[in-house]
Amino acid sequence: MMNPDINNPRYGALVTDEFDAGQVVGAQIACQIFERQDSDYCLQYASVAWKKEADPDNIPWDVNNQEERGQHWRLVYRFYPQAKA
Repeated sequence: MMNPDINNPRYGALVTDEFDAGQVVGAQIACQIFERQDSDYCLQYASVAWKKEADPDNIPWDVNNQEERGQHWRLVYRFYPQAKA
């Protein structure tokens, strides 16, 4: 049962994590590898960290899966902390 701590001053804040996958992967794989397993964070989206890519003006697009492909990823979350029991 969800019991959010809506009085937390950071409730709903955006939080980002950046990762190097070690090779070029799609967004779905990046999320499978790097998504937080902490229930206080809700994944909003994943995107290639363009400035870290070898060619930031030419980010590969996977037409079949309709997703970006890259080595460096940024995952963005909303912080929804649970109230202490």
